Amino acid sequence: MNDQEIGNLMNKDMIFSINVPEDFQKVENAPIICITQISDFQSRFVSNKAFSSEISVQITVWAADLAKIDQFKTRLDTLMGENNWSQYTGMLDRDPTIDLFMLARRYRTTEILNDLSLLKHE
Repeated sequence: MNDQEIGNLMNKDMIFSINVPEDFQKVENAPIICITQISDFQSRFVSNKAFSSEISVQITVWAADLAKIDQFKTRLDTLMGENNWSQYTGMLDRDPTIDLFMLARRYRTTEILNDLSLLKHE
């Protein structure tokens, strides 16, 4: 995630994929971001060939205060929207394993795999 505004809100070394290593799960490291793929499946078929893929990701943010969480929520929704991802669910909670607020946002997009005009109809 190479975004200037996100970079201004946090240490970019605290952005992880799939999971946050245990050694980094500390209040003093917040804010922390983890990006996890939720699903990736072929969709929309013509002549038994997929021409698109549906992809979903979850972006989880841990921060010490709700004002910071709100800044991330606003920027993530804008950034993802600008890149053709739509937000479809989210939650805000206090993480029971670490004394931080936790924002989880899920986004999805459709990726075109094949140009329909290139598919041969049988």
